[in-house]
Amino acid sequence: MRRLKFVLFILLNFYTLICAGSFQEFLNRLAVAPDSLKPAVVDSFMRAVPHFPLREGDSTVYFLFRGNAGQVTVVGDANNWNPQAFAMTR
Repeated sequence: MRRLKFVLFILLNFYTLICAGSFQEFLNRLAVAPDSLKPAVVDSFMRAVPHFPLREGDSTVYFLFRGNAGQVTVVGDANNWNPQAFAMTR
């Protein structure tokens, strides 16, 4: 029974993502998911997104990284290629 609930939860999240999959909706689903299912929710989202960075609209881009990192920064012309600037948050 527990496994069936898990499968139904994942299928529902996957269906919702495909039908109306904004990044904020994904974060909302992740927030209400039990801790034991959060990795599966993230996995299903990352498999459903065709490529990263994920772009929404004309000016919003989401960079997603899954792995071990102590700090992630964005470098480029906007900060004179300073790796200490624009630190990202978890």
